[in-house]
Amino acid sequence: MGCLDHPRQGVPNVRTVAVMNEKGGSGKTTTTISLAAVLAERGFRILVVDLDPQASASLWLGRGREPGLYRAIAEKRDLEPFVRATAVAGLDIIAGSRELAAVDDLRGRIGIQTALKRALARLHVRWDIVLIDCPPNLGLLSVNALAAADEVVGRQNLGRRRSPINSGQGGRVEMRRHAGRVTWHTEMHRTDP
Repeated sequence: MGCLDHPRQGVPNVRTVAVMNEKGGSGKTTTTISLAAVLAERGFRILVVDLDPQASASLWLGRGREPGLYRAIAEKRDLEPFVRATAVAGLDIIAGSRELAAVDDLRGRIGIQTALKRALARLHVRWDIVLIDCPPNLGLLSVNALAAADEVVGRQNLGRRRSPINSGQGGRVEMRRHAGRVTWHTEMHRTDP
């Protein structure tokens, strides 16, 4: 994600970040929730959009599954009524649900690929960062996340076996603070057989 100015300095500029990988169990939800919590703790206002039908991010943040996000995408509704506060100050969520799996059935609709982008654009600006937790596939939900996102965070498998992030060997992601800015520094090392 690079560098972030400290929140609420100047004109509001919402950054939308999709956390994605086509493989399940690759740490997308863990990354989304961890980033959201750390950034909220540092004073950023965060909105998590749980675009995964498993709705694990929603469950982690104590909200449960709610069908509102599906309705907003499928029926072109506003997202505002579906924004929920969490127990973490400065961290809100739009919960996911199993109904999101039916979004792929809408594939023939004109403009469905950008429905999430349009719905997010209609929200009142009150967050610094929107984090989208994506499903483990490259279907229509992931296409919507890519269309809505300014940036994408994804995991890469650097070796033939397990990636250093999953194995705990040679991979590290750090947050650093420099003159009021938050930066991410990532180190990954190839794991040879």
